[in-house]
Amino acid sequence: MPAKPKVTLYQERYSHHCVKAAKLLDFKGIDHEVREVGYHDKRELLKASQQDYVPWLQWGDEGVAWDKLVDFVEAKVPKPSAYPPGLEGPARILEQWSHDVLEERVWRYVRPEVGVTFSDPIERWVFEEIQHWKRGPVEESKAKQPQFLADMTQHLARLETCLDGRDFLLADAPCVADFAAFGAIFPLTYVGQDIPREFAKLRSWNQRLAKV
Repeated sequence: MPAKPKVTLYQERYSHHCVKAAKLLDFKGIDHEVREVGYHDKRELLKASQQDYVPWLQWGDEGVAWDKLVDFVEAKVPKPSAYPPGLEGPARILEQWSHDVLEERVWRYVRPEVGVTFSDPIERWVFEEIQHWKRGPVEESKAKQPQFLADMTQHLARLETCLDGRDFLLADAPCVADFAAFGAIFPLTYVGQDIPREFAKLRSWNQRLAKV
């Protein structure tokens, strides 16, 4: 019997795409090593992948970037499937919405709290510089947090409606839509906050996904 290929996930622990990738691998029972990529030092990642974006999945001699990762893993290990039977289209749409819409609403709200999670002062400085370039001064983000919280809450309310009568977003088992939404919300818990209490179903769902 040929040896199983070594599987390595290069990630940044707070990245929503990385959280989704890790959940997918755990869901499929794929043994893998996790390599944390520094925010300012990507030499190891560049050596492995010739590019600087995470997640990067190295599967033996094959490597795959974030945008093709789910289908790559699905082809390698079809069962359990990341797509509910008959619901692949809705799963892909909800996955994309989680990345393009929900994640940004969460990230804008938590952005002022993320920098302090870096123990390395160089990492923290690089993070704050990049965020300043993308989103403006951190003081502006702090001042707008009530507005950002209201906006995030509206989008969480929409996600809550998907859990009426079921434990996961589209079916009786988790799928790629759940993993993407879990990743989009993850920055909130990463900085020590929680899903607002008015979303009881979403809070229970989040706890279930955390155990996958």
